[in-house]
Amino acid sequence: MVWIIKLFWCFSPSTINVLNIDYENQNRVYNQTVEFQSEYIQSEGEPLKSYKYLLYDSNQDLIQSFDEKFYNNEQYLTQEIAGLDNGQLYYIELKTLSIYDSEGSSGLVWFKPFYITPRLYSVLTPEVLKEQGAIKISANIVQIIGKLYDNYGIEIEPLNVEYIDNEWLDLTRVDYKKLVYEDGFNILQNNFMLKLWFKNLQDGVPFIFLHSAYGHIEFIRFDNRIHVYKRSKNHNIVSHFVSEEVDFIDNQVYMLYVKSEKNRINMKVVNVLW
Repeated sequence: MVWIIKLFWCFSPSTINVLNIDYENQNRVYNQTVEFQSEYIQSEGEPLKSYKYLLYDSNQDLIQSFDEKFYNNEQYLTQEIAGLDNGQLYYIELKTLSIYDSEGSSGLVWFKPFYITPRLYSVLTPEVLKEQGAIKISANIVQIIGKLYDNYGIEIEPLNVEYIDNEWLDLTRVDYKKLVYEDGFNILQNNFMLKLWFKNLQDGVPFIFLHSAYGHIEFIRFDNRIHVYKRSKNHNIVSHFVSEEVDFIDNQVYMLYVKSEKNRINMKVVNVLW
């Protein structure tokens, strides 16, 4: 008599968690391009073979199925997704496959992008690549998000900031003291450009600060000019720059164009149609 014994394993269903969605704040993500990170958990330690992400629209219709990736003992299962529309509802799903062909899924997880859309105008730098018979065009852009502080020097949470027409920040409010840009800014980096749209600036009141560990730059309107004070901590120097005269009109929109180059700051104020 011949006994035939066949062994088989019963594994528990896997658990897949998408990690970098702010579940406590309306399932938000905070950029137009997000590298999603997920974790794969299986009670018996069933090894993972591959995985892939899927993106769905608000109607749960498939927008894109991303390429399958083979697992290589990395800590998280990742996928970069670009071009997410601000405020739009999406669903994301992560599907997994174990080495024993067990399938797993995170299910459809909803999320909404929430980010500040910057008006970025970059300087394009062409470079001739003779060996390749081509031209390389590059741009160097650093996005710096402003922080709003109240009268007590306490930062106001971005989600609690109120805008006029979803666009304008009212710095004339008694509880909105100043707007500060500091993360990513370095006063020792002399070459930069800034464009700012404004209207109804208060006279004699600073309206924007650029801060770094080595000093700061302060913008103030006095009468019919914009004044800039650049203070360097290293050399205890204060530099003062002034724009041309401007006939400021109430409720008229202006654009302030600032170019800093070789320790000098040039400004131009333009009356624009809005």
